[in-house]
Amino acid sequence: MNISSVITEAGIEVQRNHFDLLSASAFSGATTHPFATDPADHCETPYEAYEHISPFLNKVWKRLAKHLRKNPSEVLIYDPYFCEGSMKEHLRKLGFNNVYNK
Repeated sequence: MNISSVITEAGIEVQRNHFDLLSASAFSGATTHPFATDPADHCETPYEAYEHISPFLNKVWKRLAKHLRKNPSEVLIYDPYFCEGSMKEHLRKLGFNNVYNK
């Protein structure tokens, strides 16, 4: 069983129209860089978007843990795209405590 079949077996449909990943809140402008940047390259996903995908993540996370024969708390969410690091805090608020984001 691969990750695609785990996601498919979770029986979840993702509705793209619920995601506003590039909303105005994602462009905080709080960080300055010593080089030229494009604001669209240095934005973070807002908390609201994580709230939208939380039911999907919960089902996939639990099914993946079962498939790996692990406790869900042992399953790591890996996101290598670090900007300000808010995604780790957003996921923690939603109950995902084992997150790698560096």
